[in-house]
Amino acid sequence: MASIDERKRSDGSIAHVVLYRRNGKQSSTTFDDPISALQLKRRMDKLGVEQALQLLAAELAADPDAPGLTDAVNSYVDDLTGVEDGTRTRYKRFLANDLAPFFGAHTPVDVIDDKAVARWVNHLQQVVGNANKTIANKHGFLFAFMASLVKSGAIPTNPCADTTLPPVDQAEMVFLEEDEFAALIDEIPRSWKTFVRFLVASGMRMGEITALRVGDIDRKRNTCHVRRAWKYTGGRRVLGRPKSKRSNRVLDLDPSLVAELRLDGRTRGDWLFVGANGNVVDVTTFYKTVWSPAVSRLMADPTDPLDGKKPRIHDLRHTCASWMLGENVPIHVVQRHLGHESITTTVNRYGHLDRRAGAAAASVIGAKLSRTAKPGLSVVGAA
Repeated sequence: MASIDERKRSDGSIAHVVLYRRNGKQSSTTFDDPISALQLKRRMDKLGVEQALQLLAAELAADPDAPGLTDAVNSYVDDLTGVEDGTRTRYKRFLANDLAPFFGAHTPVDVIDDKAVARWVNHLQQVVGNANKTIANKHGFLFAFMASLVKSGAIPTNPCADTTLPPVDQAEMVFLEEDEFAALIDEIPRSWKTFVRFLVASGMRMGEITALRVGDIDRKRNTCHVRRAWKYTGGRRVLGRPKSKRSNRVLDLDPSLVAELRLDGRTRGDWLFVGANGNVVDVTTFYKTVWSPAVSRLMADPTDPLDGKKPRIHDLRHTCASWMLGENVPIHVVQRHLGHESITTTVNRYGHLDRRAGAAAASVIGAKLSRTAKPGLSVVGAA
């Protein structure tokens, strides 16, 4: 650990000395101003002595016209197009909480190298305690920012390009069979049954279904228009656009499900689904008072109606996809229904459930084999 000592010079000025051990010996670096000394101390505590001194040397040799980290990130975020204000706020929070304190708010961007990025990732994991997915998100932002600097010619290469990130373990998807969903819906309170049935039929995300208004339902065509979604920014819920361009979609619904919806006597601007207080559905309240108790009761049942499964709310979206693919709905139709931006996402996530292509391939090979089989050819192992 480094420390700072103040020493009075013969001319009366104050020297700010950073003390540290290097190669087993006591060493020091002196600054005229306390801010530079504090920054070096913090870097040494986080990066280690050698990396901190390398950054300091790089800064002293850096192009004086190179932009500082804070100014460069703010400029990058402000100039982004196609993003919402909440996204800009989140990116600037990354800067304030994760980038500036570690690298230094005014560090020239051209001195941040791959080793510094690697140490930053380790710091997020080992010191801050971020989840692997959170680290991947933060690194992804830094990668995109650095890529913009490469494109502009401010830096020659992207220091994030070869970073090895901790593995992100995707939560295992749960697909409910019809009888399992029937057991679940029986445990759901009557006032919430249509909401849960709508979730599995539409395959919507919770942020989408809770943002639906009465006017989004077309009773004549039995459709639902997904055009907005709730997002969380700074710990508060904000209504915005769906997750992606494809997420803004029109879904076909079964007429019997549309008939269950409470539409009569309501204005087009009313929330389609509301909580017990008449306001927009609160996801946390729904989970704690409706979903979790229902799942817990089923899991405690000796007959095990869920077959050992513990479904999350989001697993109803996965169940929707599995039911469609199980009945031979083309995977590109499933993609549109779920609002995936790319069919690659749908294939990667649910492709293993679509057995039609494999069955067709097996049929082709079987036909070839049957036409090439010689008369009287015995089956291996037959008597």
